[in-house]
Amino acid sequence: MRPVLQSDATVAARALMSVPAPDRRGAFQRMLDQAQAADLYRKRLGRAHPTWGNGSLMAIALRQT
Repeated sequence: MRPVLQSDATVAARALMSVPAPDRRGAFQRMLDQAQAADLYRKRLGRAHPTWGNGSLMAIALRQT
């Protein structure tokens, strides 16, 4: 996964606010897993993942808002 910047954390927090409190931990873990998978895809193929973006947490979080 790409390094997490302040803007990534802010957008992720906003996306998680729409998730019920008991489900947030799981939703956040899925976001991290998807960002990691997207980054590996980007490194291997040289382009962004078609669904999960460029491997940043922001790309995943924006998809959920």
